[in-house]
Amino acid sequence: MEGLTAIETAVLISVARLSQGEHGVAIFEDVAMICGKKLTQAAVYAALGRLRRRQLVHRHRQPAQPMPGGKRKQLYTLTEDGLAMLEWEFRQWHRLWWTVPPGVTRGWLLRPDRSLHETRTRLTRPARR
Repeated sequence: MEGLTAIETAVLISVARLSQGEHGVAIFEDVAMICGKKLTQAAVYAALGRLRRRQLVHRHRQPAQPMPGGKRKQLYTLTEDGLAMLEWEFRQWHRLWWTVPPGVTRGWLLRPDRSLHETRTRLTRPARR
């Protein structure tokens, strides 16, 4: 099974998190929030297109809005293959992370008593010299 790029993985996770079917802008906003970095809508839509071609997400159109010029939103949902790919990606990354010796992470990265925010902050903060 061929893996996903980082942006494809983030988009697929977002589509899974927004499980009722969301439009591209909502997915873009969710990906930007969970990744914590600046992205372009074009990058997210390109990833959605690649995921669609691989049949990992399904796109369907919502009925047109009842106002003049109302557009039909394109909603994205996860397919069974998309769920299987997420599980495969998780197992691959989990296997990879467990190869990191505890001394490298200084004991704080995988500690259950640290919140995700604390861990993310420690990862992104420049090292003290």
